Amino acid sequence: PGGAAIQAVPRVAASRSHGNPAVEAYYAALGDVERRPQGSALKFARLAEGGLDVYARLASRCSEWDVAAGQCIVEQAGGQVVDERGQRLRYNQRDSLIVHNFLAWGDADRPWLEALDGIAVDD
Repeated sequence: PGGAAIQAVPRVAASRSHGNPAVEAYYAALGDVERRPQGSALKFARLAEGGLDVYARLASRCSEWDVAAGQCIVEQAGGQVVDERGQRLRYNQRDSLIVHNFLAWGDADRPWLEALDGIAVDD
C-alpha cells in the first residue's frame, strides 16, 4: 500500500503503553524487527500508508468497533486483517463483540501468518 517497498527489516507496530508476551513472541519469530511505537488509532493508518509492515494484536481483548474501521482502511489500501487462522475478520457473527486476536499487514509478499506457528494466542 501507498507504493512503499518491502523493508529488509520489518517495521512493526509497538504499543506505547503495555507489552504483551504473545506479541513479543510473534515479533521475535519474525527475526530482526524495527519497533515503531504508535497510538492504537494510528496503527492501521500507518499500515495503509506504508509506514508499518505488520501490526499484531494477540492474546488480548478489544471490541469489534475498535478494529472494523481500521480493517476497512487497510484493506482499501491493499492490505489484510485476519484472525490467527488466517481468516478475514467478520463482525457481528458471535454472541460477544470482543476480538481476541488479529494480524494486520500491508504487503502479502512476506509470510506474516507463518510466524504465528507455535505461539500461544489464547487470552
